[in-house]
Amino acid sequence: MATSDEYDRAVGESIQTARAMRGWSQATLAAKLSESDSTNWHQQTILRLESGQRSLKVRELLRLAEVLDVSPLGLLSNSIRSANHHRDLDRDDVEWMVRDLNAVVSEVEGALNAQLEASRALEPALQRLRHQRDVLTVDLEQRVSEELRFFGPGEGPDDAQA
Repeated sequence: MATSDEYDRAVGESIQTARAMRGWSQATLAAKLSESDSTNWHQQTILRLESGQRSLKVRELLRLAEVLDVSPLGLLSNSIRSANHHRDLDRDDVEWMVRDLNAVVSEVEGALNAQLEASRALEPALQRLRHQRDVLTVDLEQRVSEELRFFGPGEGPDDAQA
């Protein structure tokens, strides 16, 4: 049976792996953990957790999992996948992946709906611009036609003044 020190080291490795996968330093993780949290996290705390020198409290585990966007069970079971270590996905991993994918799908759907609304709002303005273009084109064609009738082919208002 594993000792509590072995568990602390395994959880610490999971934290370190998740942090490294995001390209964060220990100080960056500490800062992110301190945001909107009453607990003030320090880089030294992250160092001690990752090295297995400090045990986690349950609320700390939940906060770490939230900020690192991993499953609390994943942190506890040292099951975070890294680029160099592949393993079969368990049900918890799949549930977290589905949750993450659902969040991304919702975000993309929201952006798409906003884009569609913006597109719909632009349509009347585009129609007005096209109408103005058509009116100006007809007006220009009429003016050119009138000038040709008045001055004759090859002549223009500039030629008449000379």
